[in-house]
Amino acid sequence: MTSPAEAGQLRRALDDFADTMPVGPVDVTAVVRASHRRRSRRRIAGAALGAVLLGPAAYAFLPDTGTAPRTAGHVRILAPDERVTVYGTTQVWLTADGGFCRQDDPTSAASCTPVSGAPRYVRISDVLVPADTRSVTLTGTFSAPGTAVGVRVRQGEATAEGTVLTLAGDPGWGAWFADVPLNTTAGVTDVVSVYDPARRTIVGATESAPVWSPPTAPPAPSGLRRPAP
Repeated sequence: MTSPAEAGQLRRALDDFADTMPVGPVDVTAVVRASHRRRSRRRIAGAALGAVLLGPAAYAFLPDTGTAPRTAGHVRILAPDERVTVYGTTQVWLTADGGFCRQDDPTSAASCTPVSGAPRYVRISDVLVPADTRSVTLTGTFSAPGTAVGVRVRQGEATAEGTVLTLAGDPGWGAWFADVPLNTTAGVTDVVSVYDPARRTIVGATESAPVWSPPTAPPAPSGLRRPAP
């Protein structure tokens, strides 16, 4: 509780302070602008602290301030059996027992492949070829220790960034997909690299890129599948 004497001292101090304030109109715009700046600084500081506490998994949620490039790629942390559409009606998902599944459309049967526990590898499992386009969608799987946050596919002079699909907890395996240009030249290779938050490759592989006739892909509306090697 504040005594009467202390309350009197506080009132006199506030009166003295008020007497020192300049008289004039308040610049409301400046006040609002300063408030926005303070809130923005607090949000960035809070996100940075969260990234330190959560580790590499938090990298994708830091605000983009426009002052520095991002150093990690694209990753989606899925729940078991959560489906992701990679092209048209084609969906893929991961299972709790370490499998990768694909279904081309709701009327077709799903196909599943075990991935967890396999030796270190990354491969192209399927090539989805939309009709009348100049690009194809590659899908594949990988198994390697480490935190996978992105996948890069280099095809000749072109480089494409794809998306990694994995379960929570860095299980050391997952799937990926990426859109790459339609290759029309023989002898071109697809160099696939799965990388960590520091952009270090944790597993990579090189495969021959299929050759298509220009100017468009073969008419395969539901996707053309190339079996895994």
